[in-house]
Amino acid sequence: MKIQNIQIDILKRNIPRFYVNDERKFLGGEITQGVLRIINSEGVEGNSLIGIQNQNMDEQISSIKRNFIDYLLNIKTIHPELIWGEIKKFIKSTKCKISDYAPIDIALWDLYAKMENVSVSEMLGNSNESVECYITFPPLSSNVSSYTEEAKQVKETNFHAYKIHPGALNKKELFLTLDKIRLTLGEDFYLMLDPNSRYDYQASLEIGTKLDELNFFWFEDPMYWKNWDDLKSLNRILKTPITISDDKDFFQDESILFMEKYNGKSIKASSRKYGITGLIEISKICNKYNANCEVGLAGNNFSNAANLHVISSINNCSFYENWFPKVVHEWGTKDLIITNEDGSIKIPNKKGIGLELDEEWIDFHREDILRF
Repeated sequence: MKIQNIQIDILKRNIPRFYVNDERKFLGGEITQGVLRIINSEGVEGNSLIGIQNQNMDEQISSIKRNFIDYLLNIKTIHPELIWGEIKKFIKSTKCKISDYAPIDIALWDLYAKMENVSVSEMLGNSNESVECYITFPPLSSNVSSYTEEAKQVKETNFHAYKIHPGALNKKELFLTLDKIRLTLGEDFYLMLDPNSRYDYQASLEIGTKLDELNFFWFEDPMYWKNWDDLKSLNRILKTPITISDDKDFFQDESILFMEKYNGKSIKASSRKYGITGLIEISKICNKYNANCEVGLAGNNFSNAANLHVISSINNCSFYENWFPKVVHEWGTKDLIITNEDGSIKIPNKKGIGLELDEEWIDFHREDILRF
């Protein structure tokens, strides 16, 4: 079965702007994103969304056009796992990144599962109906009391885990905030801290020691990931696992290096970087090193659903990342990711990825159509 046509719908989204307490100051505004449609010779259509939260995707759309369209129209099979090895070699021969291919991989899984009349989860051998999640927000708060109020709101839900983005809080404010959050949520609540690589080694060590004291579940991206020796030292001294990295240039080779030479026990990955096939592969590599593969927010409905299908089929991911406000990354589909009453996340169970495009919404936001 061959690919007959490929279409990219170019969309303009306008996300309501809101304040965040870090160097960005605001999230939101007008952005360019896209819908990818891959149609086989029988007219079956596989879909994905080209979009990562509030980022403009012009460069990724250009890379897909430049590097992958001709390749896809000439491949002999559309099974994403069967072409994975060839795709990796092809990507190395170009100047693009594997993340540029990620939406294509997701669309191919959607297409292939639809052809087989099953969900992606069923194709991956999973029978789970839901996965555990943690709730998280960008750094909306700017002081101890506002973080405490956020923690109280979290406690009123049925979630059991919470990742804190401290933003620009100084160390004194942060320590007071962490104490208040632990007191508010109790000893049984899973807590994580993600400063988005803000700290140097000394600050990471001092804050990591505080996390040890408060029994945090992980310490995500405390510093820039290329500080390998400092990360190794943190892994040796702290009991709280260091989890890296969400950085756009941190991929499989860097993950292996972190685990192999620097005592890494927890890798951050996502379908937005690897697609489904690559995310499964990085999970298997983590298993080889007895490390966790913690799957992070993918940035749009289709990629988030792809995350869910993978998480439900692997054994070394603790949670799905449930990121608020959802207006940033929920768009373009009639179906949404569903939170169950117990705080778990439902695995989409329709054919393919399990989400239906909202064609009326897409028509309204469409600026252009690229047909191949």
